[in-house]
Amino acid sequence: MKLLKTLLFTTFIFITNNLFSQDFQNFLTKGTIEPKDFTITFPFELDNNWIIIKTTINGVEGDFILDTGCSVIALDEKFADKCKLNLQSDLKLSGIGGSNEKIKMKNFDIDSFSFGGMTFKGFGGATFDAQHISEKDKPIAGLIGASLINKMNWKFDFDSSKITISSQKFEQEGAKMFFWTGNDNVHRTNLSINGIKKEVLIDLGCGYELLADLDNYKSTVKGLKAFKEQIADGASAGSTRDETHFEIISDFDFSYSLGEDTSRFELKPVIKLTESSHGFLLGTGYMKYYNFVLNATNRHYIFKRNGLKSEKQAQKYYPVKLDFQENAVKIVRLRLDKFVVENNIKMRDEIEKIDEKAVEAFKDWAEIKAYLNDKMDKGLPYSITIKGQKKALKIAKSVCDNLVEME
Repeated sequence: MKLLKTLLFTTFIFITNNLFSQDFQNFLTKGTIEPKDFTITFPFELDNNWIIIKTTINGVEGDFILDTGCSVIALDEKFADKCKLNLQSDLKLSGIGGSNEKIKMKNFDIDSFSFGGMTFKGFGGATFDAQHISEKDKPIAGLIGASLINKMNWKFDFDSSKITISSQKFEQEGAKMFFWTGNDNVHRTNLSINGIKKEVLIDLGCGYELLADLDNYKSTVKGLKAFKEQIADGASAGSTRDETHFEIISDFDFSYSLGEDTSRFELKPVIKLTESSHGFLLGTGYMKYYNFVLNATNRHYIFKRNGLKSEKQAQKYYPVKLDFQENAVKIVRLRLDKFVVENNIKMRDEIEKIDEKAVEAFKDWAEIKAYLNDKMDKGLPYSITIKGQKKALKIAKSVCDNLVEME
């Protein structure tokens, strides 16, 4: 399973040649806002734990994700063509998040674009392929990155699904957390996790609550109880690479501190440890439980608990996930609970029947996927028969009953 659906590959943007040259710094920081004094409120949509706003460029409107983990404005290649932008030279960029591979992108200057009744002029950006993060009925046109976010102050109200932006900083009661930005514009802070202080990237482009690298940060959560799961990365593409993930929902200390300033947070985030992340990322999956202020003027967040109910602890799941791989329907994800262990279910087991119906009797994989999605949307069980076995296994929603202790 790719993390790109919930963790945008443009978490950081680095230029491989002449990193952080003066020209690149100008590219990251240029751009103006009109009018200079303003306070305005407009709606947003929360989808896949992304904050999405309508943005218009050269008369073309699209859905954009607010992403503090992306250095600049980023546009989908096809959307950039529709906007008739003057695309410039190829850049070899690498994105830290879902992938470290070098990606060819084109940079551009936007004369002007708008959202929420505001106009933004002279910002630079880069193109990318948004196909991997777009849903069929909701294509993503681009990302509003930190080069713009850092030029004003933001107030997010998840109770009303509205954003207020202002040239003036916001005041609000709540837990305060200061952040800093480096040459790449993105937001970082220090958080105490299980009593250990760690540098954390604040990433609105990440849909998880708290995402961390498995190998480098396992020791930070030592002793905490976790779900264990196996995931086939890129299963539909035929990859044979498996990953081990851990998901921690047990109680631990979660706080911010700098000098005499200390804030303890009411909710403890679900920590997801994966093999595809770098560092700690605090995402919108956690921040959505707060109506929060992002004051770029004096570099701090203020978090006030909202009315959204946390889903952790009581959240149920299906212990297996199926996908089409190597011309067969196979198991590509396993939550290693008692049911999976007792029935000796293995990754990449091939499925012969679904609800006693032969896989070949379905028209195609799309029909199978729609059938399974309908079952899961309604919370209904279904059965599978694994190739070489006669017994049909009932797959139903459950709560993990086989927690492991992080070592």
